[in-house]
Parts: sequence; C-alpha cells; structure tokens
Amino acid sequence: MIEINLVEKKKVNASPYLLVGTFLIGIAIITVSLFVYQENLNEKQQLLMNSKQENSLILNEIREKNIIIQQKETLTNQISQLQHKIYPSTYLLNQVYQVLPDEARIEEYYFTIEDGLKVNIKTNSINDTSLFVRAMSKLTFIEKSNLLSLNKTSDTYMAEFTFQVSKDFLLEEAD
Repeated sequence: MIEINLVEKKKVNASPYLLVGTFLIGIAIITVSLFVYQENLNEKQQLLMNSKQENSLILNEIREKNIIIQQKETLTNQISQLQHKIYPSTYLLNQVYQVLPDEARIEEYYFTIEDGLKVNIKTNSINDTSLFVRAMSKLTFIEKSNLLSLNKTSDTYMAEFTFQVSKDFLLEEAD
C-alpha cells in the first residue's frame, strides 16, 4: 500500500534552535574554561603565598646573619682596641720588671696611654731608687720622669714615680 499525502508539511525554522543551542554550548565552554582558569589562578596564588612565606623566613635568617656579622665586626674592633690598650701595658710592665733592681719590688703600678705610668717601688737603698730611674729613662718610650715622693721607713725606701710615655714609641716597640 502506498500512501499519498496531499497535505504539505510545514517546514520548521531550525535557525533559532541552532542559535540558542550554539549560544548555550558557548556559555558552557566559557564557564568551564573560566572555572579551570580560576583553579589555575588559585594554585598560583597558593604557590606564591608559600613562596612568600619561605622568602620571609630566608629574609629573616639573612637579617639575623647580618646582625651577627655586624656584632662580630664590632666585637673584633673592640678586641683590637683593647689589645692595643692591654698589650702595651703588659709589655711595659715586663720592661719595668727588667730594669727594677734585684732587691726592689713594685708596690703599685698604674698605666694608661693617656695618663702615663705611675709606679711605687720599695727599695733597700736610695741608690737602687736612682738606678731604677736611670734605667727607666733609657727606655725609648719614656719621655719624662718625675719623683713624686720618697719616704724612708725603718730600713726601706718607698718611692713614687710618674713617667710620661710616648704612645707611638711604645706601640712600635710592643709590636
């Protein structure tokens, strides 16, 4: 059997449906790509935050090391300055002991580069006192000597001297 349809079929206009479908698919693709892009940006942000924290820790360590280095340099300079003040004093004391007469002894010793040397000695004779002053005056770094006091107690003499010391000559000889 053959069927013949004499009624004409109406053609449906598909272009609006195609346009809406293409638009919806485009929106879906854009939404998915924006979601993926946002996730990618969130990962990058997290990596940058972690990197910032690590860099902050490293920066703090560097600052602490710089502070330690500065403190070390300051201490090294202070030690050097102290050695220049102490070392000549030790050298000077050794020189004083070398020129001290055998029977004499040092009762008091005071030295600073600025103030000079002050020595109190106890001797058995005035001759030992004069030998001490002459020997001290022969040292290259002694510029001037002064006898402040000379006291006789029973059978000993107490003499107090000050000596002006040349800082440059003393440091040169001490080195």
